[in-house]
Amino acid sequence: MKRKAFSCAVLSMATALLIPGISLASPANTIGQWFNRSGKWYYGKDEDSLRKEWIVSDGDWYYLHKDSGELQSGWLSLNGKKYFLNTLHNGQFGILLIGWQWIDGYCYFFEAEDPKTLGELKVSGLSKDGYTVDENGRYIQNGVVVYEAGKGLPGTESGQSVAGVSRSLPSASTDSSYRSRSRRSRSDSQIQTPKEEAKPEQPKEETKPERPKEETQPEQPKTEEKKNSLVDGIYFGTSKEGIHFQEKGANIVKVRIENGKIASAESVVFTDDTEPEFFAKYRDQLLERVKGLDSVEEVKKSVTGKSGKYYDGLAGATRTLRSHTSALENALNQAKKQEDLKAFPFSYMEFVNRPNPSQSGKTLDLSDTRLKLHFPSGETKVVSPEEFAQYGITSSPAQGSPIKEGTKEILVHFLQKDMEIDLVSAIVPRAEIRKKYPTEIHVHYANGDSSTITLDKENFRYTIPAKGKIDHMHLMDGDKEVARSEYDAAANQWSFSLKNVPHEGFSSWGYELYTVKVDTSQDTSPIASFTLDTHLAKKEYHVGDALKINDLIVEAVTKQGNNKIYQNWDLAKAAGFSISPENNTALNTVGENTITVRYQKDGVDLSQTFTVNVKNLANQVPAKVEIRTKAGELVKRYNFSQAEWEQSAGGVKRLQQSIPKKFQEAWNAKEFVAKAFNKDGEELTAESTQKSIMFRIEFPNYSSSLFVGHATFSLSFQFDENAPIEKEETETPKPDTPKPDTKPENPKEETPKKDDKTSSSTIEKPTPSDTEANDALLPAHVEVYWHGEKVVDDNYNLDEVKKHRGQLIFKGVKVPAKMKGQNKEEDFTVVIKNSKGENLPYTKLEPFGSKSHARIIINLEKRYSDWVPMRIHYVWNYIEDPADNKPSTEEESSSDDLLPSHAEVFWHGEKLVEKDISKEQIQAAKGRLTYDVSVPGKKKRNFISDYSVVVKNQKGNELPQNHTVWNTGKISSLMVNLKNPHPQWGKMNLTFVWKYEEDTENTTPEDPNKKEESNPTEKPKEETDPSYIKTFYGESEVVPYDYTVKVKVTWDSKAKKILKVEDNDTFSGSNSGFWDNVRRSSMPALTGKNRDTVDDIDAVAGCTFSRNALVEAVRKAIPEE
Repeated sequence: MKRKAFSCAVLSMATALLIPGISLASPANTIGQWFNRSGKWYYGKDEDSLRKEWIVSDGDWYYLHKDSGELQSGWLSLNGKKYFLNTLHNGQFGILLIGWQWIDGYCYFFEAEDPKTLGELKVSGLSKDGYTVDENGRYIQNGVVVYEAGKGLPGTESGQSVAGVSRSLPSASTDSSYRSRSRRSRSDSQIQTPKEEAKPEQPKEETKPERPKEETQPEQPKTEEKKNSLVDGIYFGTSKEGIHFQEKGANIVKVRIENGKIASAESVVFTDDTEPEFFAKYRDQLLERVKGLDSVEEVKKSVTGKSGKYYDGLAGATRTLRSHTSALENALNQAKKQEDLKAFPFSYMEFVNRPNPSQSGKTLDLSDTRLKLHFPSGETKVVSPEEFAQYGITSSPAQGSPIKEGTKEILVHFLQKDMEIDLVSAIVPRAEIRKKYPTEIHVHYANGDSSTITLDKENFRYTIPAKGKIDHMHLMDGDKEVARSEYDAAANQWSFSLKNVPHEGFSSWGYELYTVKVDTSQDTSPIASFTLDTHLAKKEYHVGDALKINDLIVEAVTKQGNNKIYQNWDLAKAAGFSISPENNTALNTVGENTITVRYQKDGVDLSQTFTVNVKNLANQVPAKVEIRTKAGELVKRYNFSQAEWEQSAGGVKRLQQSIPKKFQEAWNAKEFVAKAFNKDGEELTAESTQKSIMFRIEFPNYSSSLFVGHATFSLSFQFDENAPIEKEETETPKPDTPKPDTKPENPKEETPKKDDKTSSSTIEKPTPSDTEANDALLPAHVEVYWHGEKVVDDNYNLDEVKKHRGQLIFKGVKVPAKMKGQNKEEDFTVVIKNSKGENLPYTKLEPFGSKSHARIIINLEKRYSDWVPMRIHYVWNYIEDPADNKPSTEEESSSDDLLPSHAEVFWHGEKLVEKDISKEQIQAAKGRLTYDVSVPGKKKRNFISDYSVVVKNQKGNELPQNHTVWNTGKISSLMVNLKNPHPQWGKMNLTFVWKYEEDTENTTPEDPNKKEESNPTEKPKEETDPSYIKTFYGESEVVPYDYTVKVKVTWDSKAKKILKVEDNDTFSGSNSGFWDNVRRSSMPALTGKNRDTVDDIDAVAGCTFSRNALVEAVRKAIPEE
C-alpha cells in the first residue's frame, strides 16, 4: 500500500483510532504543588522538599532534573531511551509527549499505549500503525526521510518566557494525538480545563492516499504571505523574559520597518543591568545583525542553539540575547497585525508602581498598580487600574480575585492582547495580620495613691508628671493584667515587655515594649539620697594624670520621692553636687585614691565615694627582657629605652631571631618563659603566650596615652647550630673587699643594687644648669590664630610635657564651625613660648583636612635631651554658632517627622523584627542604621517578596519606603530605604543583617535542656545558684579616630572563658562603617576566649585600630583572677 503524501497529522489520527479515545489509565498524581523560582518550575510538598525525576501532575507525566529538581523540556535521554517533553509555553510546558509529533521539521513516533514504555521514541522499524522510522526515529517515506522546514515544535525551549504562560489552554494541536490536560499556573490558581476533544473522524485522505494535490499545488500561500507581511512603521517590542524580568520589568526595543523588513532596531528600556556595559554591548551587536530581516525565526534558533551567525561572538550574554529576540518578535507581530487593525492605543507600557507584593487579604488587591503608557508623539501618561480598560489593558488574575488558602505566590499578568504585551508582577500572600493592643497602665504610688494612663494604638512611649515615689505599675488589657513594670535606672523610665505574653486570636501585639517616663522637671525639692554609677568613669591613671569624671552617673531620689538621673558630671554639678578632689586635678599619689562626691543644700549633707588607681608609669617601662626556659637557662636578652616603646606605639617586634638549636626542644614543648625588669632592675609583671611561630609578651601594667592598650613584645625565632650563646649577667665583686661569709645570690633572683656599676642609677645626672637649659626647650604656652582670630590659648605644665616626652595630643578642641573646610597651613599663625616667655621655633605646621577629624600638627625645631622631635597635635571639634544655626521649632518638628521611630519586619506574615529607634541613634548614624538580627534557620529564604515592612515616625504615622535584599557570600540582609530624604543627611535607610540560627524544632518538651546542651557557649546549663556567670564592662579608646569602644562581657568565672561580647552603646560617629565591620566579625569570635587568648582572633581588613580597641576593651573588662 502506498503511503505517499501522508502527513504526520494523518499518522496522528490513525494512532488515535488505534487507541480508542486515547483512554490511558490515568496514573495517580504525585503529592505536591508547582513552585516558580526566577522563571524556573519546581514541584514538591513545599519549597524545601522538592521532588526529582518523574512525577505526575493532573494526570500528565513530567521530568524534573535529578539534581536540581528543575522542570525539563525538549529531548531527554534516560537509560538508552529517548523521550520528548513539550517545549512550548502554551499551558502544557514540560509534558511528556506521545504519539506522532512534528519536531524541528521531522516527524517522530513516541509510545502511546504501553504504560511501561509510555513516551519512548520508536527507532529503526515500523510503528504500531505500520509506518517506517529510521535509526533516529524520523519518519521515512519511499526510503527518504520526510522533512518540512520550520514545521512542528522547536527541539529546545522556545523564546517565550515561563513567566508569560497563558492563563487558559488552547485547543489541542492537530499535530498531537495526546489529550490536553489542565495544569496549575504559577499563581497556583487552577487553569480551566478545555473540553474533551471529540474523537477525530478518519479522514478521507486515508482511504484515498493518492490525493495529495493540495500539498503539491499550494495556491493559498499568497493570502498567507499577505497576512504575514510586515507593515512599514515604527513599533516598540516588549520582551517576555529577561535577567530581571519579574523584578525590574521587560526589555523594550524600538524597531523601524521599511519595505517589509527591519531597517533599524535600538534599545529603549534595558533592565539587564547586572553587568550593564558588557550586556549592552552584546545587545547592540544583536540588534545590528537583524537589519534586513522580516522574521526572527532564524535568530531564535541561533540564540537557542547557541550557534550560528546571530550568536557567534556573543557568548556569555545568552539571556540578554533571548530577551531581545523576544522583544523583536513582539515588534514584528505588531507590524503583522497592523494591516488588519486600527492604530494601537499606545507604543509601549512599563510599571511605575507594582501591586503590593505582600498581601494579607482574602482577595487580590491591584489598586496600587500604576502603568506608564508611552505614545508615538513622545507623550506619556500614568494610568491606574480604573483606566486600564480604555487602553485595552487587562489583568490576570483580575482585581478582586479570591486568594486560595495555602498559595505561596501569585504571578499577575498585565496584558494588552492586541499588542501581545505581557508584564508580570509577583505577589506573596501572607496571613492577615491582626494586632492586639493593651488598653491601660495603672500607676501605683508608695503612699497608696494610684492613677491610670489610657493607651492608644499610635504610641508606646508615655510621659507622666511627677507625683511622688512610684511603687509599681501594671499594664492592662481590659480587666486583665498582662505585664508588670520594671524600672530601668539608666534610662530613668518604667518599661513593660510583652515579648513572651500570649496574644490569643491575634497575630501579634501592636508593640512588644511600652515605656513610661516620669517628668521630674517641676520637682525642685532637695535630694534625699543618691548613689553613684561608675562603670563608665575612668578608674585607671598614671602619676600626674588629671582626674576625669565626665562620665560619672549620679542616680538620685528627691524628697518628693521622684528619681532623677544625671547622666554626666556637668549635669550633676549643675544640680548642686561637688567632688573632692575636683575634676581635672592632677593625681600624684600612687595606689588607691578615694574620690568623694558630696551634696550640700538646704541643710542636707550627703556623700558617696569611689576609688581610682594611680600607677607610676616610669617604673613600669620594660628596660630589659629575658627569655628563659622553664629550667632557667637563658635563651635571649633584650634591652629597651622608653623612647623605643613610644616610637613603636607600644608594640615592639623582633622577628626571625637566631638562637641556638639546642633550645628547639624546649620551644616545641612550650617551655619558654619571659622575665622583665625596669631601669632600676625591679622585676615587672610580664605575661607570655606562645602561638604557632610567635612568642608574645604582654606588660599589663605599662600603658600610655601615646598608644592603645598595653605594651607588647612579639618575637619569632630561627634555630641555628652556629647561633651565639647568650651569656648570663654576673656580678663582679670588688677585689679589695671580699666577704667570705656572704652567700652567693641566685642569678635568677638577682636584683641589681642601685650602687652597682651596672645599675642605670650610676648614669651621670644632669646638673641643675643642664636641667634648666633643657626645660627652656619645652613648650609652656601656645597660641593658635586662624585668619587672625585666636582659637587656642593654653598653658602647659612642664611635668605633663615631660611625662609625654614632648608628644602632646589635644582632642576635641572647640573651634568655630566657620573654620570647617579651611584647614591649610596658610590659614594659621602659631606662637609657642617656654616657661621664661621666650619664643620657641617650629619647623613646620602639618594640617590634615578630614571633615570629621580635621587637625593640625606643630613640629618643634629643637629636641629635648634624648627625646624624639616634639610635636603638638590639635584635633578640632567644630561648634556651630547657636544664634546662627538653631532651627525653629516648626523646622525641627518637620524634620523629626521624617525620622523613623519604630520599625517592624514580617516574613510571610510572621514578625521577625520590632525595633524602637531613638532620635539620638539616628543622629549618630546620620540616618543609616544597621542591626544584626537572629532569625530561625528555616527562614533562610531571602527574596524581596518574602517581606512586608512597616516604618513609623514619632507620631505613629507610617513612612513611605521600599525594601531590597542582598545575598552576598554568607551574608544575607534586608535594606529598608525611606523615600523622603532628611534635609541634613539625605537618604535614610535601615539595614537588617540576618544571623540564621540552627533549627531547634526537634527539641521535645520532655527534654527541656536539650537546646542548652547543644550550644553550651551561648547558654550554659543553669545551676541552682549560677553565681559564676558575671557581667563586666570595658572601654578602650580608638586614638587616631577619637571615639571610645564600649563593651559588655558575659563571663564564666568557673570555666574562665567568655560567653558573649556585646556592644555597650559605642558611639563611633562617622566611623560607624568600620566599627560595624569589627562588631559583626570580631565580637562572635571572642566567645570562648580568655584574657590570654582574646588577641588570637583574626584581623579585620582596614579596621585595625577598631579591632585592637575592641580586644583591649574586652581584656580590661575581664577580671584578673
